[in-house]
Amino acid sequence: RVRQHISDNTDVRYNILLELAYSYQRTSEYKMQDRISNLATIIKYNKPMSVKINFILAYIACNLFDENYKIVERAAYKAIDLVSKSELDPKYIAFLYKMQMDNFILQNRIAEAIASGTKALEYADEKECCKIHLELSKIYFYFLGDNKRSLDNALLAWEHIYKDAPFTKELVQLCYITLFADNQIDVACNFLLNFTANEKDDSYKDNLSYLLYKRGDKKSALSNANYCVKQNRKESVASINTLGMIEKDEDNFEKAIYYFSEAIPSLEPNNQLKIMKCFWLEAIYNRAVCYIKLGNFEKAKNDMELVIKENYTDIDAEILKEYYALNPENIVE
Repeated sequence: RVRQHISDNTDVRYNILLELAYSYQRTSEYKMQDRISNLATIIKYNKPMSVKINFILAYIACNLFDENYKIVERAAYKAIDLVSKSELDPKYIAFLYKMQMDNFILQNRIAEAIASGTKALEYADEKECCKIHLELSKIYFYFLGDNKRSLDNALLAWEHIYKDAPFTKELVQLCYITLFADNQIDVACNFLLNFTANEKDDSYKDNLSYLLYKRGDKKSALSNANYCVKQNRKESVASINTLGMIEKDEDNFEKAIYYFSEAIPSLEPNNQLKIMKCFWLEAIYNRAVCYIKLGNFEKAKNDMELVIKENYTDIDAEILKEYYALNPENIVE
């Protein structure tokens, strides 16, 4: 009914009513371009800036959703100028720079994304600071491989974490992975231990088993890994890998191979991120060690050739010697 009144284009209140209707619907229930056009009509009218800015934010967000990146870039910068000249709450500038950061990330314009995110922090409240630091941490970790800056931002985000934040699990993971990559194994382990102490979600405990093993607490690692596997084996890849390492240490090589073979497909990374690739290569190398100890050169060869090709840096020289000694081509009569 609202659309029928809009056709004469005499009263913008009908456009506002239509936007309210859109905002309560799922995006699959209407054409995004229709909503964008309607918002464009609304923001052309002279209204108090305190009212207008919310429609501008919606307009930018819809264009971002519709991948109209150039429109987002121009509209965001223009809106920042408008807010700067008004007496509006500076939080709006934070929102706009945050949108611009998202816009640049989606275009793989990383330097500009970092600049926008850093600027947004100057105007953001504590809650927005948490979100922005998380995004910056992800940029440094996934795009630039800069673990130090990723860790700094992850810990700053953690300082500002708020109740019921929808990204808590993602942030927790970034915190302990960046701590681990920074060789702060005890700190990473304690971070996750403290977090899981009052956490009902058992999925966090899966990676804890690996961290406990790495700091030398095999008894706790075994107990934690067995618990996770029993609760949800499909989602306990790190625990299965931990069980493999423990069995290898106990010289139960066949059982260790069983665990590593189960874990390896799920550990394979879907990107070239160094730390993620290392977990996968470590499991392959450990399985190769087990094959070598069992004297199975052919099986060991497949794994060893892969880790050598991928420049896995934690190969033991003694294991390498044993491996080459098994090679029929290297046996001296």
